Amino acid sequence: MIENNAKDKLIVALDVDHANHALELFDALRDYVAVFKIGMQLFTAAGPEIVRRIISRGGRIFLDLKYHDIPNTVAAAGVEATRLGVSIFNIHASGGSEMMKRAAEAVAETATREGLTKPAVIGVTLLTSVDQETLRQIGIDDEPANVVRRLALLAVVRVPRPGCAIPRPHRTCRRRACRSPVPRRRCASSSPRCQRRRAPRPLRS
Repeated sequence: MIENNAKDKLIVALDVDHANHALELFDALRDYVAVFKIGMQLFTAAGPEIVRRIISRGGRIFLDLKYHDIPNTVAAAGVEATRLGVSIFNIHASGGSEMMKRAAEAVAETATREGLTKPAVIGVTLLTSVDQETLRQIGIDDEPANVVRRLALLAVVRVPRPGCAIPRPHRTCRRRACRSPVPRRRCASSSPRCQRRRAPRPLRS
């Protein structure tokens, strides 16, 4: 479990193209940050070994690969992520309830059977680059906030064993705007076009 302190509330994205650069960032920040995100770019460039190297140095990993495939494939990927030792990984909620349920079950069963720490499995609703025009292009005639709400509710799955890590939707999802409770920050060098929708401000309680 991630402890409730300032260090453990921070996740730093290692959005770089080389393992050595990622390790330099990890070494520079490890005293201030507990969890480091590895996404598609670094994972494609450096493979699972970069995950193992950071974990061996005491870091925790959020594996941000956004799995989305048939249920068997996503469940199998979840098993390997569990064996890899990541603390968090994510899957697309748009893959459907069966895909999410199978993944959660496979992760829980593997962790129990092999004596591993079970990672948190989080559901991705819509990417921040997806706006109403993008939805229209793929045949969804609805506003992004409504789609996010439906996918968040779909991600409420239950498995036979307690402690399923796919979270209930945040309480603000029941309200009109369904806004994210945790805005993300990107480095100044990130392209301004990489995420067209701006992170909304949190709703007032």
